[in-house]
Amino acid sequence: METPIAFLISIVVAAGMVALLLVAALIPESRVSRWTRPVVGPNGRYAFGLLIVLWIIGMGILASLGLPANTVGGPAFVGLIGGFFIFMGFIWSVIGE
Repeated sequence: METPIAFLISIVVAAGMVALLLVAALIPESRVSRWTRPVVGPNGRYAFGLLIVLWIIGMGILASLGLPANTVGGPAFVGLIGGFFIFMGFIWSVIGE
């Protein structure tokens, strides 16, 4: 094994994803969880709006660095996926009220 630290980090990330999916799978049985009320409430839309503004600033800074595509591609892809979830959370918080 050439990179044991990367291997351990990938195991921790995979375990975290499994735990998150387990929690998400168990939520329909309880109908309401503690974290859903603040997210879909009136303050949730402002929090997600702030996250959208921060995402736009972060992606703008990343685009303005002038780095080659093979250097900026990974962080840009992570930002793209993160932006998708931020926008979906904003839509959920606005419609959920």
